[in-house]
Amino acid sequence: MKKVILITYSLLLLFIATGCTANEPVGEQNIKSFLTELYQVENTDEYQKLIEKAEEELKNEGSYQERTLDIAELFEPFCLKYENYCSETVLQNLIQNRHITRYDQQAWKEKCQFYVKEIELKQDEKKTYYYYTIQIEKRLNDDTTQLKVGKGIVKLNEEGLVDWFKITAELKDS
Repeated sequence: MKKVILITYSLLLLFIATGCTANEPVGEQNIKSFLTELYQVENTDEYQKLIEKAEEELKNEGSYQERTLDIAELFEPFCLKYENYCSETVLQNLIQNRHITRYDQQAWKEKCQFYVKEIELKQDEKKTYYYYTIQIEKRLNDDTTQLKVGKGIVKLNEEGLVDWFKITAELKDS
């Protein structure tokens, strides 16, 4: 009996220590993960590979060879980051609207990194949409940083996945 109590007590402490309590709903966790994948860029290696593949495809397009690379394959490394957090519709929109590589491209051009500092969510009265404010730390190569703020709207589907989103305010200095 003492062993059972000891084991139960130990497991309880383990759950508390690892933070296994349900602090936020799954949908809100998915929104934050989706936005983190969208805005955070630690390195631009995948974007550099995308550019190289696209350039190779453009070189081959003039020849009579069959097309070797389709759009889905080209963006696959980027799509894999999002698949657990959003619907297929949003994934297609990310590709079509070029949001899927927007901040990767910016980080590549400016030779910097973007790190998500904070995401604040507010749900509308009908509980249909979430309005977000995101704070990003832009780290430059000279070790200076700039704080940027962006805003947008997100909608979840019945499964708790991001089903629609819109950026309403681009990243600006805070």
